[in-house]
Amino acid sequence: ASTTTSNESKLTLTAAEIPNGSYVQMRNFQVIPDVGTVKVTITTWNIPTTLGKGWITQAGTGTRRITYRVGDLAPNTEYEVFKNGVATGYETDANGVITITDTSVTQAITQFEVSL
Repeated sequence: ASTTTSNESKLTLTAAEIPNGSYVQMRNFQVIPDVGTVKVTITTWNIPTTLGKGWITQAGTGTRRITYRVGDLAPNTEYEVFKNGVATGYETDANGVITITDTSVTQAITQFEVSL
């Protein structure tokens, strides 16, 4: 999992977690807590804009709002964002990005999925 604060993101790996041939891929994805930290694990990230994306998060103590910017989507298109199975509609901007502001943050693990 990556750990994110309002001004940095960090991925820490041990030698055992890096077998020969491993690599890290950048994603068009930002997670920005108001304060504190958030642990983030991407579970699904399909680059074709018609396929889904998913991640899980766990907020640290004191975090009350998390903003997510999800890219690699079709521009000006309606998507469903599922938070723990509950759907809300969002429309991407001209760059194919959805901005989600979650204000009901807890320290429990939270699952997000984005699909057409």
